[in-house]
Amino acid sequence: MSDYIRLENEHHNYWAYSPATWGPYYNETWCSPGGINNAKVQLIIGTIRQNAHLFEGRPVFIGGGLLQPWHSWDIDLYIEGGWTAGSKQMLEWCVNLGFQHQIFIDAKLVSKFADVRVWQDTRKVETFTTLVFSNKFKSKTGINSLKQYTPYRDVFATQQTIPFEKNVTMDELGFVYEYGVQIL
Repeated sequence: MSDYIRLENEHHNYWAYSPATWGPYYNETWCSPGGINNAKVQLIIGTIRQNAHLFEGRPVFIGGGLLQPWHSWDIDLYIEGGWTAGSKQMLEWCVNLGFQHQIFIDAKLVSKFADVRVWQDTRKVETFTTLVFSNKFKSKTGINSLKQYTPYRDVFATQQTIPFEKNVTMDELGFVYEYGVQIL
C-alpha cells in the first residue's frame, strides 16, 4: 500500500493514509475538508459551541489554511488566554475531537491570537506564548515536530512569532490572507 493515497468521495473531502500520533491519540486515515464551510468542519464547530463551558469563557478562533483558497489538511484552532488548571483537559478534548472525526485539529492555547491578515494590514510583528497538551507528535512528515515545546505546568509551551516565514513568502508573492474567524 502507498504511504499516501488521495481519494475524493461524494462529499468533496479528500482522504489520505498518513498515520499520526499526538499524545495517546492515533489515526491512520485523515480527511482534508478543504474549507470552513465543509459539513464535517461545521459539525466540529457546532460540537465546540455545544461544549463552550470547557473553554472557560475564552475566545476561540480558526485561522490558517482552512480559510485560504487551497485544500487544507487541518483546523488551526486558537484558544486565547493564559494557563489555568483546566487548560490541558480543554486542549486534549479538542485534539481528541479531531481524531474522532478524522480531521486534524491543531489546538493551541495562545496568550494572544495573532492573525496573519492583521500583520499584512499593519506590518506589526506579534510574539506570543503557545501551549499544547502534549509535545509527543509523530507522523510520516513531522516526526517529533513539537520538540520546541518544553514542559510548563501540566502542558507544553513555546514562543512563536507571526508572521511565519511561509507567510512572508506568500505576502511577497502578493497573496492576501483571509482574516481569522472567531467561533466562540
